[in-house]
Parts: sequence; C-alpha cells; structure tokens
Amino acid sequence: MNIRITNKLAKLLKIKVTEKEKDTTSINEWTGSFFEYGDELVLMFINDKLGLSVALFNYKKESINDINKSFYECLEDSLRLNGIPSSIINMFLNNKEPLNFYKASSREMFGRYNQKINDFFAYQESIHLNSFKQPNVSKNMDQCLLKLSKNEYETPINLFVEHFKKENEELMKFEVFEITIKLNMDDYFVTRTVLVPSYLSLLDLHNIIQRSYLWQNYHLSDFKGTNKAGKVIRFVPIVNEYTLESRFETRPAESILIKEYFKHYSNYLYTYDYGDSWEHTFELGKVHTYNSPPKYIECIKGENNAPPEDAGGPGGFMYFLEVTSNKNHKEYNFMKEWGENQKYREFSLKAVNYRLRIL
Repeated sequence: MNIRITNKLAKLLKIKVTEKEKDTTSINEWTGSFFEYGDELVLMFINDKLGLSVALFNYKKESINDINKSFYECLEDSLRLNGIPSSIINMFLNNKEPLNFYKASSREMFGRYNQKINDFFAYQESIHLNSFKQPNVSKNMDQCLLKLSKNEYETPINLFVEHFKKENEELMKFEVFEITIKLNMDDYFVTRTVLVPSYLSLLDLHNIIQRSYLWQNYHLSDFKGTNKAGKVIRFVPIVNEYTLESRFETRPAESILIKEYFKHYSNYLYTYDYGDSWEHTFELGKVHTYNSPPKYIECIKGENNAPPEDAGGPGGFMYFLEVTSNKNHKEYNFMKEWGENQKYREFSLKAVNYRLRIL
C-alpha cells in the first residue's frame, strides 16, 4: 500500500518521505494525516479510489512497525465487520506488504479528508478509548455516503464490493437474517421483526433492539445463550467492573457476530434494565442472500406498543395501560403526561425504520 502523508505527519512519525507520482487507477493508493480528538491524536488514512477509512486512535509514538501492523489489522477487521468474505479481504491486502510512505500536498487531500473527519465525529460513540485500532469507527465511516461528482454519491463499502464483484461475483454473498424479537409479559407481548446482516455483532443487535423498542439505552443489559456444551455464556454491550460481575462467563457483545450467536448457541435471551427486567427472546426466520450489502437495517413488521422506560416491569406497565385506556381514571392525566415524558409512543413502522437508518 502506498500512503501519501503531509509533512506534519511525517514529522510526527519521524520518517523521511519522498515524492512519487500517484497511480490513479490503483486501489492501493492512500492519503494519511492526523487530527486532534480532545487531548488525543487520531491518525486517519483514506483510500484514494474507494474512500475506505482506517482510523488509529490515541497515538502514543508507536513505531512504524506498530502502525503497519495496526493499519492492516484495522482494515481487515472493518471489512470483515462489513461482511466482506475473507477470500476477498486477503486478495485486497496482498500479503500485507510493508506500507510505503510518500509526500503529499495538503491541497490534494483537503476536501475528502475533512468530510471523513466529520464522519469520524458522527460515530465517536463507537470509539474504544483504550485501543489504538478503531475498526468499528472505520466500519461505520465506510457506510457513509461519499461524494464522487456533483450529483453522484456512493458508500466506500459499495465501491469496494463493485470493484471486486466484477471478477469474483460468486464470492460476494451477504447474508441477512430475518429475526423476530419478542418481549414477553404474562398478559401482553411486543414483537419486532427486523432484517439484520448476519455479519454484524451482538453489540449492533443491542442497538437495533434499543431503537426498535424505543428504549433510551440508559440501563444495563446483556445477551445470554447456551453453547453446545450446555454452558450459559453472557455477552454485555458495556464492559466494566459492574457488568463483568456475574456467575456466568461474560464476554463483550462486540466479540461475537450475530451469525455465530445463532449457529453456536441456543436459548437466546436479551435482558434490558435489571430493575424492570425486560426479557426478550429471538426467533430466527428466513435467511436472505444478496450480492451487495444492504443499505439499511429494516423492521418489516411489529405488534403492540413497547413499554416506556422505568415503567416498573410487566406489572407496572400493565397498570400504566389500564390507567391510560380509561379517561375517567383519577390518574389518567398524570400517567399520560408521565408516559409522554418517558417517550412512550404508539408503534409506527415508519418511525422505527427512521431510527434504524441512523445506526
């Protein structure tokens, strides 16, 4: 890979760079620079032809060898998270040959690079503060529209797929699972059926559930599954000393793909808010296969309204429904206002899909 960097970045990395004519037809040409994120430095590399991104966070004077290794690992992971088959990734990485650094002018990179910085900040919630590599941020940036010409836009990941699909169409297969999520209560249930790429992680599925049920994501949650040996494994979206404290073996939700979860586990369960204890089960329906990654995650159907936050569990929610369905109830006005403040809404497929599109 050939990377053109600014003099400032060359000075930061303590390397000498020379000028080299750019091959505008090659997918191995990149541009690199850095910017500040709070007190940290972010190294960012943009593929000139396809617009792919590699973000390396919290630069601490890593050696060129460290940058070389982290660049390829981040690029490989971000492509994998976008569903690109390993055979295609290996073809693109070309044995991970050492990076070649050359001189670039600031004007050459200004427009697209600034757009990519905006994309980075749009997905700053995906940053791993303790990690140099940022494949999740890079993956999300590769799904952002890139301006190709005055009236033409496309995502970098779709440009990548189109480039390799010409000669490798049989390898370009993207699975999308039809998953029905069911919130179970004694006398009431809430379902949402969503189309989800199988190559996303359980962390992504957590965010999909939050948006599908209009949860506000301010309580702890976890997934559980029973593996082939009969052992219950727990997966948590947030990893800290509190979420790791459990009688079950606990792993990060981002460490397992959705397709791996449904293949290797059973007794699927997602619990949100340990106080109210909202327990969701899953049913895997049809598996769809496409030649390109889907542009959006989509909810195709749903039943009933989801409870508002802090409703007091199933019992509290049933009382909420009882009160708000009776205008003559003495607590009707209070409960209606409370529900509105808690963002309780009638189920709307359009509203759910709007929320899912900004994932």
